[in-house]
Amino acid sequence: MDSSQEFIAAVESANPHGVGYRLEITRGPDRYGHRLLAFSPDAEPALLLASIETDAPGCIALQALNREQLETHDPAAGPPPPALLYGMTGDIRCSLSIELQETEAGVCVVFDAAARTPTQSIPEIGSAYETPPTATLAGKPPALRASAGPGLHSIEPIEEQDEPAHWSLQGQTLTIQRPLPAQPATLRWRYRVLRENG
Repeated sequence: MDSSQEFIAAVESANPHGVGYRLEITRGPDRYGHRLLAFSPDAEPALLLASIETDAPGCIALQALNREQLETHDPAAGPPPPALLYGMTGDIRCSLSIELQETEAGVCVVFDAAARTPTQSIPEIGSAYETPPTATLAGKPPALRASAGPGLHSIEPIEEQDEPAHWSLQGQTLTIQRPLPAQPATLRWRYRVLRENG
C-alpha cells in the first residue's frame, strides 16, 4: 500500500472452499481509494486491482464513505454490505458502489460508477487501476485477465444501454473512461471481477 494511504476498513467474501475476494478501503490526503485482493486457504492474498488516486482531470474523486456500515459488519450475519463512495471532481458529482456478491459460480465483485455532469468541463471521466504484471486486455467487449493468487481472474464490463466505456491497458495501468457529452447527463460505467474457474 502507498505510504500516503491509510487503511480504513475491509470486507471479504469466499466460496465454501475458502476462495474469494477481500475489498480494502484506504484514505489519502483528500479522498478514498480501494484495493481488491484474491485469496484462498493455500495462498497469501494477492493484489488484483488498486485504484489510482490522482488530481489529473478525468479521474473520479471520492471523499465520502459508508464507513460505519463496513467497520461494524459481522461476517456471521451474511454477505457484507456494499461499499458506497461519493464525491466531487470539479463540478461533476461522482459515486461508486462496490459489492461482493455470492453466486452459484463463486464470489463476484460488482463495481457501479456514475458521474453527473452539468457541463462538458473535461473531455472524459472514469476510473484507473494498477493491475498485476500478468494482466492482458483483449476482446470485444474488452476483458482484462490476470493471474493473482488463486487462479485466473477476469475483469470485464457489464453491458451498458448507452455508449460503452473505453478500456485501455498501458503497462500495468488500466483506465476505464466515458466521454462527456455536450449537454448535462448522468454517465455510468459498470464492471465486475470473477475467478474464471469458480
